Amino acid sequence: MNARDEALIKYRQANPCLTLLAVGNKFDITKERVRQILSSNSQPTHRLYPHNLCLNCGQPTRRKLYCNRKCQHEYCYPLMECAQCGTLSRRRAKELISHISYGQKKERLFCGRRCQGKWGGEYYGFKPGHKGHKGNLGKRKYNESTIYDCWQETGFGARKLSRILKIPCGTVSKYLRRFRDKQAAPGNWNGLRRKEAAHRVMNPCACP
Repeated sequence: MNARDEALIKYRQANPCLTLLAVGNKFDITKERVRQILSSNSQPTHRLYPHNLCLNCGQPTRRKLYCNRKCQHEYCYPLMECAQCGTLSRRRAKELISHISYGQKKERLFCGRRCQGKWGGEYYGFKPGHKGHKGNLGKRKYNESTIYDCWQETGFGARKLSRILKIPCGTVSKYLRRFRDKQAAPGNWNGLRRKEAAHRVMNPCACP
């Protein structure tokens, strides 16, 4: 066996889905000569179709998606690095796709709620020695003035503002509710009108 035949066999093993004609064009020989070389070295001459290959390792299978249960588990539960502790853990592939590509578009992933809470406490929580300790307001996750200015300039609702600013719609709706309460009662930021309405419902006889 010469060097060309060895290279041809290695190329065929690395690309089992290619036809004999494609392999022959790679090495400037006919497909019949490729078939003779493969058959003389006990190699399969028929090509494999993509549905006959394992989705994880690429090895030929018997009309199955995976060659064994290990490949199925590795493909359906890929490895993920936690943004807080840095450990590698497996998460369901559909869940990761929904977090990364769909409406949520999360930039950081965590191995559990404990690490997620630690990360949120370090960056947006109340810690000793910081501004947010002992009753003072801490660092806010979203810039309130930016949301207010965009709302005043455009006049859009919560859904359109959430798309523009890339902020969850529920959070934007809470900010807009606060802005409207402030405009209705400038002296009371906490929503005086809502408290009065609740008081009238609880005490209907006290209404004028």
